[in-house]
Amino acid sequence: MALFENPAKDIPGLDAIPQENILTWDIIEQTDITQHGDVAPAGLGRFVRMPQLELKTWFLAAKDLDLIYANPDQPREFFEPGKMEALQTSIYEKGQKEAIKISPCMTDDGLVQFIIIDGERRLRNLKEMAAPYIKFEIEFSADERQLFETSYLYNDARAEHTPMENARSFQRMVGWAVEKDGLPKEQAIAAVAKKLTKSVAFVRNHLKLLTFSAEVQEMVGQGMPISSAITLGSAEKKFGANTSALRVARMILQDPDRDLPVATKGVNVGHVTQRGIKDLLTSELVHGGTLSPEDGRKLKAAQAVLGFASALHSVRVAATRVLDPTMKAAMVETLRSRRGNPPEVLYEELDETVKLLKAFYADLLKDALEAPKIEVPKDAPKFRELLDQGKDKVKNEVRWQMLQILLQESEGDGRFITADYIQRKLAELNIQVDGVMVGNNLRTLNIELPAGVIIDTMEVRQRSKVTQDLKKTTGYRLDYRKGHYDPVTPAKR
Repeated sequence: MALFENPAKDIPGLDAIPQENILTWDIIEQTDITQHGDVAPAGLGRFVRMPQLELKTWFLAAKDLDLIYANPDQPREFFEPGKMEALQTSIYEKGQKEAIKISPCMTDDGLVQFIIIDGERRLRNLKEMAAPYIKFEIEFSADERQLFETSYLYNDARAEHTPMENARSFQRMVGWAVEKDGLPKEQAIAAVAKKLTKSVAFVRNHLKLLTFSAEVQEMVGQGMPISSAITLGSAEKKFGANTSALRVARMILQDPDRDLPVATKGVNVGHVTQRGIKDLLTSELVHGGTLSPEDGRKLKAAQAVLGFASALHSVRVAATRVLDPTMKAAMVETLRSRRGNPPEVLYEELDETVKLLKAFYADLLKDALEAPKIEVPKDAPKFRELLDQGKDKVKNEVRWQMLQILLQESEGDGRFITADYIQRKLAELNIQVDGVMVGNNLRTLNIELPAGVIIDTMEVRQRSKVTQDLKKTTGYRLDYRKGHYDPVTPAKR
């Protein structure tokens, strides 16, 4: 049903159409066909080229609209009602600004018809508004592939496709690149990404959605971020869709603020990552059951840290804006006006926030920044004694010096040291090695160590000398091999 009482007579731009721009059946019959393409969809015969009709804006009368067919295989699968109504309002106020793009086809008995490349929403609205004439432009499509890809590009330039529309569209395009162009799949993905001006990762991640369950795909359609869907979908494929931990994961993704169902018995999830979902991917999940209270607390903690980090970033961005020197006078004037956010209220909020931030640092962050204590097994010798027993195994001088550096730090505060740190310490001994050699020698050294000792690793952040960003790197220290000695007692170092 149209939005307006008598929309057709009020659509702007339909009162002065040049007669030579009205496309009639006589004009179509008299136009030469210079090229035949492949079979068209919807039983319309074959694509044909009619160059005399191209590069011109045409108006087709409402009585002739049975010549125009929607493409049943077009990339856009869902037409949002709200956007359809907004488009109808725009047409009513401003007229049909953009022509509907169509491609000519001809059946075996010579009937010429047209299939839509771009503009199905406009056509639906204009039909509903009883427009006496509709604006079209004619373009040649050689085959279904060209029709589909051109349609995708037109659609995407106007309004992004949904993630699942993207996924199914990319699947078809990659399939064509493999079958028709003879490309290996990875090259086909890269070719499609380049053609659509998307990143290869963007195309590849959307294709992954098609490998997941219908439930995950439905959640993507309801707004779940693709990154979360990939995490959840990968977990389902690995552990099965009905493990209790994955049901909890779905609940978290659907409503991050809801209380988690926890029970007194259940699996031990193991470790919790910062993102709060990947902890559900450990091998212990296959045993089923529900999350234990401890696992529930870990999961909530991960969610809380993630939310805290996000809020902290937002505060930092907002503070940068309000502290802009060019805006100082305006900011002070705004605060003094005491409208909305009086300075007295902001002062109290800021004072409380600073206290909480200091407590966060003192009670949590400070401890987290320190390396966990080395746990010394009962009756285990000190590192130095163990290494003296097996020093004959380390034949290489560079590795021996690296071992001494690790020993010194591990017997001290037990902190993790990076390859860069080891490299600098070796340079002080006039031993020049690059970072790759440090890593290779550490792996070899780990094999040469006595049975009760290993080189432990942990992911750490180190500030880049070039970009000044905190970059991921690996930290190293000595530790006792688990299970080699009796149960551990906390180290007293």
